[in-house]
Amino acid sequence: MGAVALLSAMPMTFVVAWTMSLIQPGRFYTPQQLLGLFWGVAAVQLLVVYATTSAARRADDAEATDFVPALAQPEEELPPAAFPSALLGRLPSGIGSDIIALETEDHYLRVHTVGGSALILMRMADAVALLDPKLGAQVHRRWWVTEAAVEGIRMDGQKLSLSLINNTLVPVGRTFTAAVRARFAQTL
Repeated sequence: MGAVALLSAMPMTFVVAWTMSLIQPGRFYTPQQLLGLFWGVAAVQLLVVYATTSAARRADDAEATDFVPALAQPEEELPPAAFPSALLGRLPSGIGSDIIALETEDHYLRVHTVGGSALILMRMADAVALLDPKLGAQVHRRWWVTEAAVEGIRMDGQKLSLSLINNTLVPVGRTFTAAVRARFAQTL
């Protein structure tokens, strides 16, 4: 890594010299100044290599000491997936915590529960990243549904939609159709 840093310092010296000429118009470097600049650039690159490799080594050491192999457990003994507190903590207490679906509305996220719905300030991508994939799936760019809330699949011509337990019809996006059929056909 040190050799690569030293080799790459040569072209970087010219980049630094060129950048300095843009910052200070009329500035030019003599060959002796370029040699001095080379050693400065090389020193910086060697420091960067040292810092990144030592940080990676510390991370690997920490990972190795924290690693404890888990014993294989039967699936029925695993705790059921739960909704994260980062999402549930934003919901008003009156609608409960049994989430059925998530729907985007402008810059907000409408959270549908058994007890009603509420708008929270969160992006769909952030909410989906928080959720355990075992709970459900994104079925449209604007919709994510809980697997337990799906009652049926409906076809209206070429349009596929999911019927939820609260009688909501959720459209299925074309890019999600194959995954929705594979996942939710088993739950019906």
